[in-house]
Amino acid sequence: MSPTGTRKSPTSRALTTALPLLAVAALVVIGAIVSVTRSSGDEPPAGNSAGQQGEKVTDPTLLLARDLSAQMAKPWPDAQRHDGRYKSAVGGNTRYGESLLGFALIQHGLDNDQDELVDSGLKALAYSVPRLGTQARDSIFEALGIVGAYKRLEADMPDDPRFQRIRPKMERYLSNFELVRLPATSYYGNHWLVESVLVQELLTSGLKSKNPHAIVGGERREAGRLAEELVNKRIPKMAREKNFKAGRERAFVLSDPPDDPLAYQGLSLGFYARAIQLLGKRATPAAHKTLIQVANASTWLTAPDGDLAYFGRNQEQAWALGGTVYGAEVAAGLDESSSRAEGRYRALGHRALERLRDDHGVGRFGLNITPAVRESHKGGEKGADHGAGGPSFGALTLLFVDWSLPEIADAEHKPTRIRADTPMRALLSRGESRFAVVRKGNVWYAVRTTRGGKHPEELRDDFGLMALKMKGRDGDWKDIVRPRPITRGEGDPTQSAGPVLLRQAGLRAFPFTDKASVRRDGTVVLHGGLRGSPNPFKRIVARLENGTIVRALDFSPGTLIRQNMSYRFTPTKCGVTYEFPAQAGDTVEYSIFLRKEDKAPRVSPRGVADAGARWTFSRPASVKLEGGYASGLDPELVRARATFSDLPAGPVRISVCGR
Repeated sequence: MSPTGTRKSPTSRALTTALPLLAVAALVVIGAIVSVTRSSGDEPPAGNSAGQQGEKVTDPTLLLARDLSAQMAKPWPDAQRHDGRYKSAVGGNTRYGESLLGFALIQHGLDNDQDELVDSGLKALAYSVPRLGTQARDSIFEALGIVGAYKRLEADMPDDPRFQRIRPKMERYLSNFELVRLPATSYYGNHWLVESVLVQELLTSGLKSKNPHAIVGGERREAGRLAEELVNKRIPKMAREKNFKAGRERAFVLSDPPDDPLAYQGLSLGFYARAIQLLGKRATPAAHKTLIQVANASTWLTAPDGDLAYFGRNQEQAWALGGTVYGAEVAAGLDESSSRAEGRYRALGHRALERLRDDHGVGRFGLNITPAVRESHKGGEKGADHGAGGPSFGALTLLFVDWSLPEIADAEHKPTRIRADTPMRALLSRGESRFAVVRKGNVWYAVRTTRGGKHPEELRDDFGLMALKMKGRDGDWKDIVRPRPITRGEGDPTQSAGPVLLRQAGLRAFPFTDKASVRRDGTVVLHGGLRGSPNPFKRIVARLENGTIVRALDFSPGTLIRQNMSYRFTPTKCGVTYEFPAQAGDTVEYSIFLRKEDKAPRVSPRGVADAGARWTFSRPASVKLEGGYASGLDPELVRARATFSDLPAGPVRISVCGR
């Protein structure tokens, strides 16, 4: 059973799923059927009960998670330098890589009796611990790694001389660690949630301090209150205000508002589940309900191939999948989850594990943090955010998967299906982060209703058709529309794939949406218009007692240029047709991103084609090919920039069809 007590008991599962109408008779019949099924040997137990009886564990999800966990941990000792630092396939060395990976390897090594991994983790800490506190700002993730390693070493090998050498510095660092963001209660981002987990870990570390500002010192009570309040009150309040209906259930995207990048939905699902588990019985029903709503959102937004970070910052990062695995399994074990919901959550976790295995994979520098890194270290690094690194991001993913193992082992029901496994349509999230997902036949796609304002130069926060996948004859799904490339650079000009209205004096207007709907046939209709570039700015959200100033990025919308426009995305048998209106004399630009191949794309005034897809235009355009782009999926992308000049009044249609 889960050591923190969130996993529901078999009795509560039966009560949750029982039908009240036939009461005793129905329960007797169901019990008999279940008894026959379990004794027939056709369906082995979903969890590890077979293992407890001395038999081989056959739950595919548990086997997959264990195997993937072992693969992710294995390469790191050979990728470690003599000074304890780890080599990275991308990004060089990161701030908290050795601290967090040291913790992850110590935990994995102790759990699996692998001394080599424990040795490697201790060597990494021997490098990172002497350097603690030397940076201008404290790192919440670094502290999380240090406190996790400290607690595990203190519990399992307190007398080890390697631990004894670094223990005093670890204790000084942790005993003086102060609150960073939690006191800023008027704002929220993923670091607030991670800090709430850190606070709970520190308060159960046994450490005490005379520092009046330290979490384990003078701020002990306040830190505990703020951490618990975030989990039990503030985030549930956010869910009450921003939840939405998808199908017959309520769902909530928990990410970094207002643009809510999808990778941070996965990260937040994992850390919110962790916070609830650490609270145990102190976690309220409202927190449980919110976790279920977050898991619901993930079952809807995830593509059939397990892709759940196809737009936004840190696109396609592995830790989004790891967090989803862990969070989905914790949600599945809650008393409030029905057997049907548990099946969906477990299917979500299994699909995320499969994507980690099949699309990311493990190399000599550990887990490939994006699919692009697997294909090319150089191109993969270009498509990743600044600060991304193999040791830090691989460690976070390994921790999530290892934390999920006892949850998977305790599962009572098998994985069933996620929403995208069958025809579906839904509008997800609210406000600036709203988007639509549709599955019709062998086509699945996602449409963002507006573009982000905090980073207007960022194509990954763009408007329009952000993902399109098609199921092939072999049953595999392939990307027809490639995910947008990274173009993040503070102060750079606003970017969009379009449609972009080219105006006089080099000015441009970009699409926005006031109202969105999804029709029964899967057509996504967006009503809105065009605006000028938004204006991002930083504002102070809190001034803490210790002198820390917490700032956040915000923006004001661009000037309204045109309104009462409709944008339509209609599914076809092989893709999507996109339609937008033009006024007489308009010049409009639209960009298509293609995977760079040995053979250049074929270009004509009426379309663009490559080996994977064919794009056709209802109006002639001049097309210019531009290289130098990369994403989390593709290490090299080509931009086909189509310009429709002097258009007549009426609709412009762009169709994409997979090959």
